[in-house]
Amino acid sequence: MVSARKYRPNKFSEVFGQESITKALEKSISNQMLSQAYLFCGPRGVGKTTCARIFAKEINNRDKSSKNQDYTYNIFELDAASNNSVEDIRSLTDQVRIPPQNGMFKVYIIDEVHMLSQSAFNAFLKTLEEPPSHAKFILATTEKHKIIPTILSRCQTFDFKRINIESIIEKLVEISKIEEITYENEALRTIAKKSDGSMRDAMFMFDQLVTVTDKNLSLSEVNSHLNVIDVNSFFEMVDFMKNHQIDNLIKKFDQILDSGYELRQFILSLAQHFRDLLMSKDSNNENFIEYSSDIINKYSSQSKNMTYKTLVECLDECNKADINYNISSNKKILIELSLYKINQLISSESDNKSTKADKNIEKQESVHEKITEDEITLDTVIDTADKSDSVVQPKSRTLSINTLSEKDDSNIQQNSSSSSEEILSQEILQSKWSEFIKKLKEDKDTNLMIALSNFTPKLKDNNNIDVYVSNTSQKEIAISRLNFIKTYLSEKLSNDNIQINFEVSELDEKNKKPYTNSEKFKEMVNQNPNLEDLRSKFDLDYDY
Repeated sequence: MVSARKYRPNKFSEVFGQESITKALEKSISNQMLSQAYLFCGPRGVGKTTCARIFAKEINNRDKSSKNQDYTYNIFELDAASNNSVEDIRSLTDQVRIPPQNGMFKVYIIDEVHMLSQSAFNAFLKTLEEPPSHAKFILATTEKHKIIPTILSRCQTFDFKRINIESIIEKLVEISKIEEITYENEALRTIAKKSDGSMRDAMFMFDQLVTVTDKNLSLSEVNSHLNVIDVNSFFEMVDFMKNHQIDNLIKKFDQILDSGYELRQFILSLAQHFRDLLMSKDSNNENFIEYSSDIINKYSSQSKNMTYKTLVECLDECNKADINYNISSNKKILIELSLYKINQLISSESDNKSTKADKNIEKQESVHEKITEDEITLDTVIDTADKSDSVVQPKSRTLSINTLSEKDDSNIQQNSSSSSEEILSQEILQSKWSEFIKKLKEDKDTNLMIALSNFTPKLKDNNNIDVYVSNTSQKEIAISRLNFIKTYLSEKLSNDNIQINFEVSELDEKNKKPYTNSEKFKEMVNQNPNLEDLRSKFDLDYDY
């Protein structure tokens, strides 16, 4: 028996990934607050029919006297995909009138209910609206938008969500231990990701791979059979781009194609890699990367010296290749051209950083040479004093050395502090911020411009900036555009480690601008009190 049937849940506590729905159904049963009809909607393989069967069994098992009895004959399942005519529904309504021989309820589970014809829906309406007290209906569908409103209004609706990757992995680990199957964690994670949130799809893939690999699930075998490109290949390719190894990059691309992977799959997987690199730039976004902690650390390490701007441009190139894929007559050249463009973006960034590093080394060497010259001059003075007729006393000589040394140290500290101020200061931040607000105005990005233009940001240290807004609505707007703001400032301030914190700070009444309709009306009344009389006279209203 396949795993999807063998390990199908028999009670609500065994259902993975739908805790909110199973708790609601359990409470409705325990409180004896049952609806006449339920609509279970959501993607395939997430537990709609399973929960319907468990619910049908539990509502008849709620009395202690009736526990563990067989109520199979009280449950009727109808596939609306193949029984979608008016005659099929009329036959169903005739059965509904007959009460159950044992138990309290007869439960009718109609799967893929959106496949019913318009006439069948109309024939079903009256029965669904006023069914006999012993009849309960559970409708299941993957396409809720195709259900007519008159049916929706007569059902309690439960929206099933895709099952998250960790829940699918947990179930596969449980089955592997029972069936004595050896596995690599990343192999199970790959199956879970490939299933797209469907537990049933994950189990079918799992069964197939267990058979092919003789109960030994390795990552390489799983990637090969599921046509998934190993993520380590993309780590290698990005490293080739950083090190200007274009020949190795193209060789790696050809190796991937020779292994049987499709061009479309390659460019989509490469886009996913750059997306994960972009997410890993901020530790708060690691939950959005669907890999183990070891792989996430690899992403953080590789993205460390890459700017937001470069990663966004690389992702954009992948997206353009995907858009143009279907209309391209030579798809391989299209993908190779995209690789060359991405390589140019990453290698250019590496060159710029190398140039900056060389300049910093030259500055350090010039400072070192200056200090060395000062030391030579000092030694010359001391040697001259020793050869003279003891004009310089030992005590004064020591003081002279210390004084000069302290002076050199102070000069070095001043140079270093001034260089750090050149890197980032409040004045520079204010200047770049004004440019940013001006850009928002030119781009007609009105909401963000209004939210950020009331206050000047404050520099806490070289990496942390406090940005102030007037109210919580403006704060939500700013947070939703955080990556955009951070990318702009990182580029303009040449600092990829910038962290932005948004704070709400009320404006002075004198400078406060009217924001809501109520505030705008009050401002107008202050300028012309007759407006309030006009509003009262005609009993007008405004939005508070």
